[in-house]
Amino acid sequence: MSSITGEINELNSIKHEIKRVSGLLRDLRTKQKNLEEKISKFINKQDKPGIKYKGNQFIPETKQVIDRKRSKKNKEQDARDVLEGYGISTENSETIVKEMLEAMRGERIETTSLKIKPIKSNK
Repeated sequence: MSSITGEINELNSIKHEIKRVSGLLRDLRTKQKNLEEKISKFINKQDKPGIKYKGNQFIPETKQVIDRKRSKKNKEQDARDVLEGYGISTENSETIVKEMLEAMRGERIETTSLKIKPIKSNK
């Protein structure tokens, strides 16, 4: 039992460290995004294509990005609309969309994970 307790303690410390680092990364990504926006606004105000600083060139560029936070219902409805645009009936388009989504998920495989629950103490 003593060897497993060391591994349990290590697992707990790793989980705690992952949570801590994830929080730091979230904060750093937010700061990075804000700084990039400020620098882009500055460059656009100056009416220049970009700036050079310490061997780096900073050029604001506009790109088209896909919103990853769209709901599953919106995605399914858009897929049905596309299929219906090609002349596939509403009933068939719903079936096709469901089958396509299931196929994209891939086969289900069985894995074992460790569920950890705190013990409630009776006082």
